[in-house]
Amino acid sequence: MPFDERYVVSSEKQVAAELEHALDRMRNRDRGTAPVMIDGQPCCAECEEPMPKRARLGYGRCIDCQSRHERTQGE
Repeated sequence: MPFDERYVVSSEKQVAAELEHALDRMRNRDRGTAPVMIDGQPCCAECEEPMPKRARLGYGRCIDCQSRHERTQGE
């Protein structure tokens, strides 16, 4: 196999490994607790603000509360 082909194959394998690693991080990310239902509407488990779109994606916290949670987890 010529050097150029080995480089391309190696690069493709590296890209595939990096992609798989990124997908694993996304799959294992803490989405928080389940949303709280208030008046039949899914709301953030912490601040209780309505968040129907994020709840459909499986998140239990709004963006602000999730960001604050992730920052405090690293400490």
